[in-house]
Amino acid sequence: MKRDQQLALIERTRRHIDARSTEREPGCFRTPVALYDDPALLEAERASLFRRYPLAIATSDRIAAPGDWITHDRTGVPILLLRDADGRARAYLNACRHRGARLAGPPDGRPAGGSGARAFACPYHAWTYGLDGRLAALPHGHGFPDLEAARCSLTALPVTERAGIVFVTPSTDPAVDADAWLDPILADLENWNLQGHTAYAPKTPHIAANWKFQMEGSMETYHFRHAHRQTIAGMFFDALSVFDRFGPHMRLFLPKKEIRGMDPAALPAEMREPIRIAGNILYVIFPNTIVLVQPDHAQLNTVWPLDPGRSVIEACMMVPQAPATEKARRHWDRNSDIFWAAIREDYEMMESMQSTLRSGANADLVFAEFEHSVRWFHEAMAQAMGATPGYLQAAERAGAA
Repeated sequence: MKRDQQLALIERTRRHIDARSTEREPGCFRTPVALYDDPALLEAERASLFRRYPLAIATSDRIAAPGDWITHDRTGVPILLLRDADGRARAYLNACRHRGARLAGPPDGRPAGGSGARAFACPYHAWTYGLDGRLAALPHGHGFPDLEAARCSLTALPVTERAGIVFVTPSTDPAVDADAWLDPILADLENWNLQGHTAYAPKTPHIAANWKFQMEGSMETYHFRHAHRQTIAGMFFDALSVFDRFGPHMRLFLPKKEIRGMDPAALPAEMREPIRIAGNILYVIFPNTIVLVQPDHAQLNTVWPLDPGRSVIEACMMVPQAPATEKARRHWDRNSDIFWAAIREDYEMMESMQSTLRSGANADLVFAEFEHSVRWFHEAMAQAMGATPGYLQAAERAGAA
């Protein structure tokens, strides 16, 4: 976000503070409980959102140098992500083109990684592939007289690397052009210069709640005053946020109390990022990634479904450089502790909501006019899954019940 945009957003927010208002869309919005508890719907989501759209797989520093690599299976597709000899991020299906064994990582798909690789050899028959994915060698090649090596390269997947994050589309038949799909939101996010940041304090919490609950919880501040009364509520305004839409993606500005004394016209020109003092900026990269830009770093959280009632979060801080001193480590650890104290409060509420879905208490869940970003999220879900009708069928089944 450029400085002039920051100043305009600060002024836009101050008008709401003075008027004791917030942004909204007319009418309440409802979602049927089946959207959070239907196994068939989850399979439709996996087949569409988690297969055919670009997803945040890692921070760029995870594969910082040529030969660095990691494996990733959260999408349900085995992915091998690496940095090639030219410094380009590449992704392949982590499967040998001979008999399909995994080239890297354990057989059960647990995450793995390494550095300095020059090639990957299949542990079954030693078919060997270069970092460019090409078949480089195979034992007893004379036994394959009809083999065309050029047709036995690893199966490549679309990769986009921007804003210090590597996105992979886990399909050879993507639904969208990844660069065009991501550009509206990443062009804004890149202004925070996260490129070159380092992942710090990674966590992978497992939550007994549907993955969409976790996305929705990041899209409104209505709950701050109550759910976060012991932690961050006093820093923010009650139920006040300013929202912007970038296609299926979103940007939310969460103003802090410090914004009251900020006059955009009086801010010195050398203050390049005034909005980082005025509040937090939260980016929703559809469908499952949150980037929270804070005063001196960012928090990256990506949500992955395990089953209708369980999910896992891959999370880390993105800090300007790896801490070299104990003082720096204490600073980042303190920031991490504050963030996770609040997020654990969110997770408790999400697990509580999930636990009542089958009770019959509610046929649907209701969202206020000022929670309209949740409406935007579900509109994007329905549009993205247009070729897989499970999303709408779940709503119809719930309505009929």
